[in-house]
Order: sequence, then structure tokens, then C-alpha cells
Amino acid sequence: MQRVYGNACLAIPLTTTDRKGDYYFCFKDSKGKPQYALLTQIRYLDGKRLKYQRADIKKEDLENLRDVFCKLVKK
Repeated sequence: MQRVYGNACLAIPLTTTDRKGDYYFCFKDSKGKPQYALLTQIRYLDGKRLKYQRADIKKEDLENLRDVFCKLVKK
């Protein structure tokens, strides 16, 4: 999601399994597949682990994801 230090970043894992609730964010990737972000599973990763990019997220979906995550953190 965002570059934090050097080549590291914060990442939110995704799943294709249908999930509902406040702790999940649903969007469609660039290939049209539904993806569910697991907001409670945020991780700090080294950029070396991000070798393969499988699909893209639209800018508006990324902004919505950030808003939902920030609201969750403020609860």
C-alpha cells in the first residue's frame, strides 16, 4: 500500500474467498475477479517478497480501501 522504510511497505493480504463484515473490503481486480482484503491481517513486508504482481487495483478502489482501513483503526 505505501512505502514506509527503504524497500519495505505495509501490505494487506487478499483472498478470493467470499468474506463479509467490517474487517473485509471487497473489490474487483484488473482481471475482473473479486478480491477480499483482510484488514485485520496487515503486514510489514520487505520489498523482496513482492516479486510477483498478479493483478492491479483501481485507484478509486485503493482510496476506498485506505478510507475503510483508517476508519477501522480509529474504532
